[in-house]
Amino acid sequence: MSKKIRSVVLALCLLAVFVIYTRPISAYYNPVLEVAVFGYNLAAGDENEMHISIENIGRKDAYDVKASLTVPSTASGISIVNGSYAVIERLTRSAVYGHEIEWMHPVLYVSRDCPLGAYSLTLKLEYTDSEDRVYVDDVQIGVVVDAVKPTEVDLVVDVDNYYVTAGAENKINITVTNIGNKAVYDIEATLASSSSGIVILREPSHLFDAIETNFSVCFGPLLGVSRTTPLGAYSLTLALNYRDSDGVSYVDSSTLGVLVDSVKPTKRTRIAIQSFQVTPTDIIPGDELTLEMELKNWGASAYDVQVTTFRCS
Repeated sequence: MSKKIRSVVLALCLLAVFVIYTRPISAYYNPVLEVAVFGYNLAAGDENEMHISIENIGRKDAYDVKASLTVPSTASGISIVNGSYAVIERLTRSAVYGHEIEWMHPVLYVSRDCPLGAYSLTLKLEYTDSEDRVYVDDVQIGVVVDAVKPTEVDLVVDVDNYYVTAGAENKINITVTNIGNKAVYDIEATLASSSSGIVILREPSHLFDAIETNFSVCFGPLLGVSRTTPLGAYSLTLALNYRDSDGVSYVDSSTLGVLVDSVKPTKRTRIAIQSFQVTPTDIIPGDELTLEMELKNWGASAYDVQVTTFRCS
């Protein structure tokens, strides 16, 4: 075998050794958190407890694990009432120490008017390894609203005097009626506006001790509507927090419509010169004269009116 061939063979052998023993660093040499979800079938009109397991399947321990569950704005009918956040001081790797699993048990409330279907929640995981490298994972968690709890507690909201005037204060009347089969207690009603031209000036929230079955309560928030608000329909949101006789908590929201259908006339002072008289009638430059003017106010009352004359050149 020639020297050149031996050199090529040796080079290929060295390359083969390099390929065999030099591997890219796998993500599994770092802490890797795996999430499993149980109890993801939810019932509308009820509280639902989920179970989320977090396991480290990587090759390094994870430290200062912070797990935060959130609901996107697109799933407005779902809210987390308890257990949305957890902190784990250390999560050891299961490959060495066996299956060490940490759990979260969030409680989700689904409003009765939430449409049936699938929704996505986000579980954010923040943690470090032994070398203080920071890791952030966003895990999408699917839930399915596939049932509606039979009506025992049900509140219906109505609004009167929903025609409002721009440039004025407007009182509307909101009625909350219990059409369910159980009384509700500790009701907190909070009204909010998403429009910058409409603000709640008075009674944005109201507390009621109880609403018995087939009874109603009322309150009258005062709305301030900007003069520059275009005519048209606008929505307000009424959030209701309450509990039943068994101590179960509920969170509901209702959309209320108001209609800006007019603009309040502006009260302005309008002063006009009705007539004027100059004495003497014949004057030459340098003469003194008297100017009498009759003014008329066509608008709101005016005070300390002053008249200033000037010379035109």
